[in-house]
Amino acid sequence: MEHRRHGDVIREMLDLDGKTVLDIGCGDGSLSRLLARAGAHVTGLECNLPQLQRAKESEPVADETYLEGIGEDQPVEDASVDIAIFFNSFHHIDPANMGAALAETQRTLKPGGQLLIIEPLAEGPQYQLTRMIDDEFEVRALAYETIKAGRDYGFKEKTEYGYIFNNIHKSLDKFRERSCRVDPARADIFEEHGATIRQTFEEFGKPVETGFAFEQPMRANLLEKI
Repeated sequence: MEHRRHGDVIREMLDLDGKTVLDIGCGDGSLSRLLARAGAHVTGLECNLPQLQRAKESEPVADETYLEGIGEDQPVEDASVDIAIFFNSFHHIDPANMGAALAETQRTLKPGGQLLIIEPLAEGPQYQLTRMIDDEFEVRALAYETIKAGRDYGFKEKTEYGYIFNNIHKSLDKFRERSCRVDPARADIFEEHGATIRQTFEEFGKPVETGFAFEQPMRANLLEKI
């Protein structure tokens, strides 16, 4: 697999200009703003309220908006979306609700609408680092199984593409800060296993000009509403 930037992959796989896009699990809105810069009309959905607040407080790029919502219950009208995206978010859905999230997305998409799901694989240096905090091996596998069963939820598969993304952490402290911002409960894990996490950071991190790079293999699945 080749090294790619997420934004380049997304722009290569999707025609965004003028499209209505739903960014499901948008976090602080970083991807929503990237999509807006590419000409999309974006609505970001997020259930983590502090992250949602950060998205709303960010300087808008265009007409992007943000709503509280989850994958399996999207506050969007039927057949109103051209493109839906789960970026690093599908595996965070409870496995019992992953199928429901696909069915709900199928409801919101227009006929022939596209669904792009980009997920990290449970391998590589970045995974070795994050598994110390939250090992997602099983849930990532279950997410992929659900994606591959997309026809059961009204989708046909168009493309599957793998690439490697370099996660850059300026320092171990910055990595800890970012991790705990997503989930404050992780502070206890850093406190208890700090020495092991530091050892893993130093073992797998590749020094670069802006900090330390951790390779993360990614998989992008493009589906189309049947």
